[in-house]
Amino acid sequence: RDEWVSSHGRAMGKGQKSGKMKYPRMDRVDTDNDGQISAEEFEAVYPGMSESYPMLDLNKDGMVDGEEWEEFRMMHTKTGRDCPRKTN
Repeated sequence: RDEWVSSHGRAMGKGQKSGKMKYPRMDRVDTDNDGQISAEEFEAVYPGMSESYPMLDLNKDGMVDGEEWEEFRMMHTKTGRDCPRKTN
């Protein structure tokens, strides 16, 4: 599994001990493969953080598309695309 790791935030997922927040690729979040991340898909990856979803929807169309998701990932990682990746 390929995901980006932030230097801040809380651990995501069951059993994680790290203090680092994970930012998975869009295809890991977009479970219905429609090219957009719904609020429900976001909540499944980030439980209890649904209040953050509207901040990701930069064009305010009610969905988070690929460009918006990449912007989110880049804003929350130290060096954007050059950020270290973790492979499981």
